[in-house]
Amino acid sequence: MKKTLSITALGIIILAFLPLVSGLVAKNRFENLTAQLQVKYPNVQIHSNYRLGWLSSEASLAWNANASEVEWPAIQHQVIIHHGPIAFFHDEQGHTQFFFGIAVLDVQLPKLTKSNLFTIDFQKKIFSARISIPFSLHYAVNLHAALQATVNLAKTPLLSLNLDQLQLKGNFTHDLSRVKGQLLVQNFNVNANSKGYLTIPSIQVHIDNHREQGVYLGNETIAISSIDLSIPPMLQFKLQDFNSSFVGSREKTDISYQMNLGVNNATYNSQGYGPLNFDFQMNHLNFKTLAQIEEKIQVYAKQRALQPENTENLQNTLAEDLKKLLPGLVQNNTELALKQLALSVPNGSIHSEGTLRFASPPTSSNINALMKEIDLYYHLEISKSLAQSFLTDIIDRNMGLATNHIDPSAILGQLAKMGLLKENNDSYNLEIKIKQGAPTVNQQPFNPALLQQLQMTVAPQEVLTPPPAVVAPVVTPAEKIK
Repeated sequence: MKKTLSITALGIIILAFLPLVSGLVAKNRFENLTAQLQVKYPNVQIHSNYRLGWLSSEASLAWNANASEVEWPAIQHQVIIHHGPIAFFHDEQGHTQFFFGIAVLDVQLPKLTKSNLFTIDFQKKIFSARISIPFSLHYAVNLHAALQATVNLAKTPLLSLNLDQLQLKGNFTHDLSRVKGQLLVQNFNVNANSKGYLTIPSIQVHIDNHREQGVYLGNETIAISSIDLSIPPMLQFKLQDFNSSFVGSREKTDISYQMNLGVNNATYNSQGYGPLNFDFQMNHLNFKTLAQIEEKIQVYAKQRALQPENTENLQNTLAEDLKKLLPGLVQNNTELALKQLALSVPNGSIHSEGTLRFASPPTSSNINALMKEIDLYYHLEISKSLAQSFLTDIIDRNMGLATNHIDPSAILGQLAKMGLLKENNDSYNLEIKIKQGAPTVNQQPFNPALLQQLQMTVAPQEVLTPPPAVVAPVVTPAEKIK
């Protein structure tokens, strides 16, 4: 009985003193952070103070950047650190929350003035954050911000800033090997009167990812309702409904990635683009090999930071390592799949899809042997107007003056006669398949001799051969006298 009471009393004493120990740990971390900031920014005056308490402590930090011609007022950080056994607080919905170790941060933004010439007046300023102290491996953050300000130049309003809400919630490890959270931005705009403006009504970001042996796994999504940017007369840009996602998943020795991107429409200087839809996947890659590649890249990054003068040699070493490792990414049924690429532009539209699948890992770099180890399908549909514009650009860049003698429409018509393009009413189609080493184009066996014929069609010899030089007749002295 006495032994039980002694153990119980010891446990109570430990629990009673635990908050004080936690406060001392927090104090040590705060002072180390302040010292690191002062070393990193020697020209900035940093003043800090820490008042240790039993269940909670208060810390303050002030930044003051002074220069010879101007004195900026200090930015004040007030931090209340709750390190009691359980810290309670009320969230924005009024619900009671608690964590083991909480830091409540408030940043005071002063009026910024530079020699009465440049000023920033804050009409609204909110910045607060709750950050859990990492007694465990994970940090947690809950941040809120709002801002309304006017930037003045020589007492004349230059531009106005407005942010109705910025909210960030999440948790992460100190080495960022695990990150989970969400970001919400509402009604952000910058207005410079007649000189331009930027408006973004809403941004939403969701992240839930982690790393295994340096390899990224998890998912990220981004949604932007619209962007309206105007810098007259140079730039006018609008975008509607931007969405993107990136997913990495692992199953035993396999790792797969999926990337999606979508835009409803965009306008650039009165030219309309969109919709855009992009869906690409990499399935059944070798996890072990990808982890080795990530390790090589990390080693290269560290060595380059330590030896910037040796960058070229480090790049060559990395290139050789990747050349050896990349073939090992391929396993049985490894697949690269373009599920969809669809885009409309001012002069036409394009749609394509395709799949490259390996029946087995490649055993040779020989093209004929490689073709027997893959299954390939690719389909392209491109509007006639865009195909002609695209071909004109290619001819322009590669043949220069010869463009005067080449008709893009004639070349496209010839390609259709050769079976390399399939002509519809307003578009061209191309379908390529390779199965068991046998290629087909538009459902017909591919004849390699067409490549030479294609070269002659695109770059005929009479166009590329310069005209013969004109030789002036020889004039004799007698003819000159005449």
